[in-house]
Amino acid sequence: MFLLSIAAFSQEKPITVRSMLLAPTNDVVLVAAHRGVQSSFPENSIAGIQRALDIGADIVEIDVRVTKDEIAVLMHDDDIDRTTNGSGSLNKFTFAELQSFRLVDTLVHAQEFKIPTLEDVLKLETGDAFFYLDLKNSLKELDVILEKVMEMKASDRVIFYVKDYGSVRKIRKLMPDAFIMKKVYHTPEFKNDLKKFTPNVIHLGDNQEEREVVYISELKPYNKVLNVNSIKKTDPLARQSMDVYSELVQKKVNVILTDYPEILLKYLRSIEKHK
Repeated sequence: MFLLSIAAFSQEKPITVRSMLLAPTNDVVLVAAHRGVQSSFPENSIAGIQRALDIGADIVEIDVRVTKDEIAVLMHDDDIDRTTNGSGSLNKFTFAELQSFRLVDTLVHAQEFKIPTLEDVLKLETGDAFFYLDLKNSLKELDVILEKVMEMKASDRVIFYVKDYGSVRKIRKLMPDAFIMKKVYHTPEFKNDLKKFTPNVIHLGDNQEEREVVYISELKPYNKVLNVNSIKKTDPLARQSMDVYSELVQKKVNVILTDYPEILLKYLRSIEKHK
């Protein structure tokens, strides 16, 4: 009876990001909110990130850059032209100077939104949710970001999305148990890339070739979390029918990155693929 009780408890225990990273399963599909909830708030804003956490997103994807005076802030582009009422390269501004600008708010809320710091984000109550940090930085800038993550004791709730091997080496040296995500292309060298980068999460490419069932089946024995991006082709169709996500679910990916986390969560719950 005791053994049966343990088994029953194990089956009922919710699958968190951490448990998925340590032991990938196809029982659920986790939801990653792309730059927060952009349909409700400006991208990479505290309000948008908080909304993603409130609705139950498992991961919130954020973009991190570094100011002239070495403060880690959230911004996707290397300039502030598209996302703020200012103009110029972000790394030419001090943090204090950036605070004079406001994030572009297409929905016109009653409040204004400032460019947040990475520290602001890591202070949020996240529960079991993770952040994944999209890194587009020099190794010098990466030092600033890693120092802040360690200072905030947040290394156990972030996933570092890296592009180059130098970044992986630096992260692994400072945080040996850090979770790493890397895009691994469907080429003859993909096995070498997996061995070299040792990612916990494999980000599948955007084109159909990178998402072929055959390729995914080749990746499965490596026991890595498979992350797929739905923002370019699938998300735009989701407002007409949530079922457009079914193709990705059928391919047995573990995480879907989306601009519409609320719609995706509703769909996954309807097919019992999310708590």
